[in-house]
Amino acid sequence: MVSLMNVLILGFGQMGCGFDAAFHFASHGHSVRVSGSKKEPYVSETMELLESMGVDFCKPETLDDDIAWADIIVKSNTIGIQDIGFPSHKEVVNDLSMLFSTPQIKNVKIVCVSGAKSKTTTASALCHALNYMGINTHMCGNMGISGFCEMERLENGDIPQYLICELSYGQIRDTIDIMDWDLPFVDVSVFTGLGSKTDVLESFTPTLTSDSRIVICPEECRRELLETLNRRSKDIFAVESLCGQMSKALPKYMEWAFATLRKLGITAPQANKALKAFKGIPNRGELVARTDTLMFINDSSSSIPEAVGFTVDNLSNMPVHLICGGYGRDLDETGMKNALKGVSSIHLLSGTFTDQRLIPFLNGCDISYNGPFPTMEEAVRSACEKAAQSQKLMQVVLLSPGVPAQYRYRNEFFRGDAFRKAVEEANKKLD
Repeated sequence: MVSLMNVLILGFGQMGCGFDAAFHFASHGHSVRVSGSKKEPYVSETMELLESMGVDFCKPETLDDDIAWADIIVKSNTIGIQDIGFPSHKEVVNDLSMLFSTPQIKNVKIVCVSGAKSKTTTASALCHALNYMGINTHMCGNMGISGFCEMERLENGDIPQYLICELSYGQIRDTIDIMDWDLPFVDVSVFTGLGSKTDVLESFTPTLTSDSRIVICPEECRRELLETLNRRSKDIFAVESLCGQMSKALPKYMEWAFATLRKLGITAPQANKALKAFKGIPNRGELVARTDTLMFINDSSSSIPEAVGFTVDNLSNMPVHLICGGYGRDLDETGMKNALKGVSSIHLLSGTFTDQRLIPFLNGCDISYNGPFPTMEEAVRSACEKAAQSQKLMQVVLLSPGVPAQYRYRNEFFRGDAFRKAVEEANKKLD
């Protein structure tokens, strides 16, 4: 029987680990407090959801008392361990240290992607390619999927063969400090190159590569890595040397994913085929399906109104049937007003932002809309019906909510999954 604890969450943030940490521990029956939150208005309903689970939001001035109360302290990556004087007897963790310490991770092969460029694309492409070939693969880290989300999947029995971890410099330093270098074995470390800081190489390489079976890096870094790590040259590969058989139809930024797949034992034809099927970073203008007359684009990462306008502008040459709205009482709808005026049809997801901001704005501008709909399935179905009434050759059904996801979907990846499932169901009915 697991003993219940007092858990203090330091740092809540707009979209990430603070919410996931509070949700995880509260779901398991622990007493949870969140301290240091700015209580941004656009996450107020997310806070209300957690409060309904028994989570307390505390004022910064009570921090010393909250630390004394806590059995375990969960800190965000934006708060350095040295920034707050934690008592030595207090256990301090972050999402990755929790994930890497869970028993279920021991049989999972880990691929770490770090460096100054193309991290999210590389991690996303790798995850897609391996799943495309029938190899169960998850990803987490800097792209917005916290270690707590992955822990829940593991606890529910969804154990992948590979876990792709995209890690920022801060996440690496944080996790190393917390775990005191007792990291899990890494099957492949991918280091995509240097940034502007001259000390990045020195900081990155010992943390991710000292216990890695294989290291992939730029040729310009290889010699320095060999000297820093005192490793055998056959374990450290220049990405340039692994991409001779990469298809010329693939963009150059795919070389990191291609090289990693090759070192994982995937043949060049298999790697090329899988990467050609990659449709982009999930939830960022991602093409999830296409028919003779419709493109379905998942822009679930659109969490503020201004992001909707950006995505719609990029699709200005085609009729767009926009699915948007949801929860977020104090967001400003004017950031998406041009998009709302320019699309072919609007399909609203229910929520306070929809009720209090979007609908009054649309009514005031005499712009027609459909909904609001309580489910993604109904919104997608409505958009497809509107598209069917048009004679245009190619149209777009676009999910670009313009609001945070957590109140309904935990995070934007879960919201994107809901869109994919709804599109799949809609296309079955169209066939």
